[in-house]
Amino acid sequence: MNDWSVLDVLPLGIVMVNRTFNVVRWNRWMEVYSGLSAQDVEGTSLFHHYPDLNRPSFLRSCRTVFTFGNVVYLSQKLHHYLFPFPLHAGQIGDAGGDMEMMQQSCSMTPVRNDEDEVELVAITVQDVTDSVLLERRLRLLNRVDALTGAYNRRFLDQRLEEEVDRHRRYDRSLSVAIMDLDHFKEINDEWGHPEGDRVLRALSAVAQEVIRSSDFFCRYGGEEFVALLPETSGCEAAELAERIRHRVMDTEFESGGRQYRVTASFGTATLGGDIGDAGELLAAADARLYRAKQAGRNRVVSGPA
Repeated sequence: MNDWSVLDVLPLGIVMVNRTFNVVRWNRWMEVYSGLSAQDVEGTSLFHHYPDLNRPSFLRSCRTVFTFGNVVYLSQKLHHYLFPFPLHAGQIGDAGGDMEMMQQSCSMTPVRNDEDEVELVAITVQDVTDSVLLERRLRLLNRVDALTGAYNRRFLDQRLEEEVDRHRRYDRSLSVAIMDLDHFKEINDEWGHPEGDRVLRALSAVAQEVIRSSDFFCRYGGEEFVALLPETSGCEAAELAERIRHRVMDTEFESGGRQYRVTASFGTATLGGDIGDAGELLAAADARLYRAKQAGRNRVVSGPA
């Protein structure tokens, strides 16, 4: 009789199945995260408890181990998970709505008998959810402005080039709108930079509520932001900028017992005609933003620069 008690102290799941896919060993880790005791699982079909595993890819992997004695690896990046275990309570908030299950890296290893025949397949299950969440956070930091939650300038430059290429291949509309907060220096001078930061965060959130899910709102620098608008005509870009302008103007702030509002000016531009690349698109929108400032601020300019 094999003494497999050592498997119960390992910080990963161990499941052993025979050639008929009956469970021979279900270690303590598997009990904790599955909610199923070894007494209930061992001696029964694995597919009785996890019918979704009875699929060609899993069966093919098991047969490879039984037939050739190979080790098979199941990458989290390809499969996400093998056993549908819920996330830990502390992981749910970080995971967002698109990750509901523990992320797992798994391997399938042959277990041989005294005649050197493959008698069992040992499936190891490693929880890599924290590593996946950390990787997500690092990717997010690489493309999101830490202060405002908008995409950063690096992301804008990369995405804009991609959208320009897509415009050239498929002749799809592409527009941008540059937003600059009016008299923002006065806020910093009168109430301090922390108050200015609060305004930037709030108005970034307001703008992101207005744009579509297919659009990208990016911090361009200082108090300037760029809305990157794929599949958007010049008229549609101007209309979107007007909606953001009104939402900004209607947002009320309070500091030191005083209430105040801010306004923003906008310049929009659309790829095509004399505007042929990403640099020219941003330059045209920036020139129109300058015209909006010169004309009295708190307005959208979308005509020729």
